[in-house]
Amino acid sequence: MKGLGYQTLVEFYRCDTAIINDTLRIKQLLLTSAELAGLTVVEAVVHHFSPIGVSGVVVVKESHISVHTWPEYGYVALDFFTCNSAYSLTTAIDFLTNELNAESTESKTLVRGEQIHDLKRENI
Repeated sequence: MKGLGYQTLVEFYRCDTAIINDTLRIKQLLLTSAELAGLTVVEAVVHHFSPIGVSGVVVVKESHISVHTWPEYGYVALDFFTCNSAYSLTTAIDFLTNELNAESTESKTLVRGEQIHDLKRENI
């Protein structure tokens, strides 16, 4: 399958509530996971919601990493979006599973823009 991008959706269940509600910790975990995946960080923004929850995005040259946490459920939804399938995210996902103290993790990868190659490219 050839696409314009590859989005890996990762769900972390029964995580440590204190960790996933800590804005600075989440930012550092995102930056480290980008490094472990071989991605080049451009900028990171992480926001804490009131009363709980954290959302963030790390823009990388290869696209982005985004996260949203639900401490009240011990749940984290994280997406890695990359421009090609050459990046091995396994090490980053394993690292995050361990650091979030997640009891279980599920992931799946979607190919984005698959049909674009069937379309005639316009002159830009």
